[in-house]
Amino acid sequence: MNSSSEFQRGYLTLAFGDQRFLDLAANLALSLKYWDSDTPRAIVCDKSGERFLAQYFDYVIALKDDSKRGTYRKLDIYEYTPFAETMFIDADSLVLKNTNRLWEKLGDGDFGVFGSLESAGNWRFDVEQACRFFSVSHMPKINGGCYYFRQSNRAKALFDQAAQEYTHMAASLNALNVPATTDPTEEFLISIAMAKLGISPKNDKLERVMIGPIQLMDGHVRMNVLQGVFECWNDQIRYQPVVAHLFLGLYNGFHYRREVLRLKIHGSVNLPTWCINLLIHISHNMWYYIFTKMYSLYRSTRKQSIVYPMACIPWSHFFGNQRRRISGWITRLKPTSNG
Repeated sequence: MNSSSEFQRGYLTLAFGDQRFLDLAANLALSLKYWDSDTPRAIVCDKSGERFLAQYFDYVIALKDDSKRGTYRKLDIYEYTPFAETMFIDADSLVLKNTNRLWEKLGDGDFGVFGSLESAGNWRFDVEQACRFFSVSHMPKINGGCYYFRQSNRAKALFDQAAQEYTHMAASLNALNVPATTDPTEEFLISIAMAKLGISPKNDKLERVMIGPIQLMDGHVRMNVLQGVFECWNDQIRYQPVVAHLFLGLYNGFHYRREVLRLKIHGSVNLPTWCINLLIHISHNMWYYIFTKMYSLYRSTRKQSIVYPMACIPWSHFFGNQRRRISGWITRLKPTSNG
């Protein structure tokens, strides 16, 4: 589809299978619409999700029926995109701030992804052994939550190389003594292709334009998607990311549900931001504060404290039936438009 390149740049994501994955993609679209409504959004999905996702995306692209499974379908995103410049974002993400930093950080070449160059250590496999096996000096250790690429020979060569590595991935994993039960995801293949083509990832250790669940759970979190507030910090460092990635494991977590609810209310009801925040504070934050205090007290009485990060405490643990009474109506809200 990329031959048309109707728009100069746009966002692309991919979702298929269970309704949960379609919901994640729809929520990502709401956050993109809020922070960058002028940039079009495209999604690749199977037939069962086309009608639902058409409410949220400008382009709905049919998923090819091929042999790839799971995240390995991301190896085809170069062929799917309708844009000259594409920012691919995993569906289990939310954009919580202006995206200019994301484009500036990744979009200064033909291909961009966050990560680091490694020559030793472990990353789903022994890195030093992998360097010897693939005859490269370094292996990029990357986060596949965001990929930037533009229509170019170099970007096409990278995805072609990664697709080629997919055809003999089993042999490569066997040579690296990786257990057959391990799923290294498409990141492994993109990393090999980058190493062979001499493409380096963008180091994001200090700035953290994109952040994953480890940082969300290891320390403190403050977020408000409507106000562009997103901070994660612990005793050592404070981050102010643009994108929060890997909410799949936190799908029922408090922070994710709360921010999605803000977006749904904003897109469906003509209320000022302060009013939406007040509603959220009354229906969510106060109960969460009470629960966390009770939970902290409970932990203090135990001989061995149970570590249960607040960011991933399931929604139902402190709302129960009341959650359905307070906000069940919001699940019926529809987007006003996808413009």
